[in-house]
Amino acid sequence: MAPEFAIANWLPKRFFRPDDKDLHCEWIYLGDQRFTEPFFDETLARCLAHPYNSKPYRVITSASDMVHLTLHIPSIEPSAFIFHTSRCGSTLMTQLLSLFPQHITVPEYAALDQLLRLPLQGFIDPHHQQETWVKGCIRLLGQIRFPEEEK
Repeated sequence: MAPEFAIANWLPKRFFRPDDKDLHCEWIYLGDQRFTEPFFDETLARCLAHPYNSKPYRVITSASDMVHLTLHIPSIEPSAFIFHTSRCGSTLMTQLLSLFPQHITVPEYAALDQLLRLPLQGFIDPHHQQETWVKGCIRLLGQIRFPEEEK
């Protein structure tokens, strides 16, 4: 299998530090599931039923390996980020965008939030990789999984 397809339809489920030093990524297989639910966790629950995700083992890599895996995957750069406060309409906006199959929408993606909050959690990034990890994660979010996806 070509490297650019090795992670097709896979997405970081969460990031964690097993030894309080290195950052690791736990992966989830999306299969043909689109992000049409209002919240990422709801799509995640559907994905957990896939045989790849219901094995007794988990797929885990280092965050740095995640970045290397994203280098050749076909991906669309984001054209918008919707930030929200409570009851502001962001969920409605995301739901409206997800009605169009050419849009890739990922509502309330907790793993990206984990990466952005690393400094607030006291994580010292000795190699200054946080920006690279965030960009790699965004590249995975924008991976072209269906032929009609453009934005």
